[in-house]
Amino acid sequence: MSTWKYRTIFIASQFLMVGAGMLDWVLVKRLNLRVGISDKAFVLGDEALVPLLRRFAAIPFFVLAAKVCPARCEATLFALLMALSNFGGDVGSYMGVGLLKAFSVSRADYSRLPQVVLVKTFCRFIPVMLIPFLIPDASPADEILTEKEKLLKEGEDEEGDGEDGGEMEGVEMGRAVMEEESSPARRRQKGSSGSERGLMGQRLEGGREGGVGGGEVRPELGHLGTPLTMAGGEKDSL
Repeated sequence: MSTWKYRTIFIASQFLMVGAGMLDWVLVKRLNLRVGISDKAFVLGDEALVPLLRRFAAIPFFVLAAKVCPARCEATLFALLMALSNFGGDVGSYMGVGLLKAFSVSRADYSRLPQVVLVKTFCRFIPVMLIPFLIPDASPADEILTEKEKLLKEGEDEEGDGEDGGEMEGVEMGRAVMEEESSPARRRQKGSSGSERGLMGQRLEGGREGGVGGGEVRPELGHLGTPLTMAGGEKDSL
């Protein structure tokens, strides 16, 4: 049930409580005798089933309270919950007395007691209408954050997205440079630049050899008309 929504759990528990309340109506109408169940056996089963259902309904309530409880306020919250539970039980008892008087049920007249039991049972549907407004749309396995914690977490997520975005931008830039370097036009440009540098080196070497031999060497021009080497020297006047 850890994956169930809180709303689903509370609605299911309330319907179970309504079903348990209908057992009182069956007992008052004496329908148990028609199916062969004695009053003692029926009351014993009712006394064992109803507390079990109430404990079942209380478990998700305490789990939710523990998740939303602020730090160092656990004892205060538990005392407050117990106080509210006892207060609700006392208010329910007084409302039950008022309901009996409204239907004129007394020790001498139980004729309208089945109607009282039905009204009491169907009053348990009232919390079902309030569940969508009071219970969060989450499960016991989910983390419930306060408004301050949500803001802090959103800020951390935004910082993480910014860092990831910067890293991805660097990766994209590196990938674009690699693609540009590996393109055919870039490779042809590199090849032509290498050939020009090789030709320039050969011409430089030829000019140096001509200068050593004493011969006249004409200046060579580069790609843009720039002299690469000057004359190795004047002719000997022999």
